[in-house]
Parts: sequence; structure tokens; C-alpha cells
Amino acid sequence: MQDRDSTLPVLRVFPDYMADPVWNEEGAMVDTGHLPISNGLRIDLRTWRQEWEDLLGVAVSRYSIVDETAHQEWQARGRGLTKRLQDQLAGRATVIYEP
Repeated sequence: MQDRDSTLPVLRVFPDYMADPVWNEEGAMVDTGHLPISNGLRIDLRTWRQEWEDLLGVAVSRYSIVDETAHQEWQARGRGLTKRLQDQLAGRATVIYEP
């Protein structure tokens, strides 16, 4: 990632339940459908968020991560997605990964 340009809006990448994993400076979810990014990245971001729910065991009401290796791999994918998002929004926003 590049140094932060204080004139650009900041977007943060982190998951939340049933939400796109991109958030603005005010803490509101950003609908990735409204971002000027590739459809492939949009799908990958939404898939990554779903993987988070799967890791937490949301469907079975576990709400805790039991597979640390899978969690580390998921975090690595999140860092990669953040870089891709930053690349596609270059000059329009600063993107920060917040696992």
C-alpha cells in the first residue's frame, strides 16, 4: 500500500455480518456496487466477507474462530484484496486493511 494522501477519502476493509466489507470514514458501509472497481474484485470482496462468517461459524451460532491456520490464510487474502482495491481506486481513495 502507498502512503496516505490526506486529501483523499479513507476507505477501510473489514468484514461485518451480511455487509460489503468496505467502510467509509464515518463508519458506514460502502456498497461495492457503487465503487468504480472490476466486477471480479467486487465478487472477491463479497466472497472474502462470506468466508469470515464461515470461519466464525455464524450458521451454527459458534461465533468464534477455531481454525487459526484458515484464519491466517483469510487475513492474507484480505491484505491482497485491500491492495487490489487500492490499485483500482488509485487517486480516488486511500484504502486501509483493518482485520
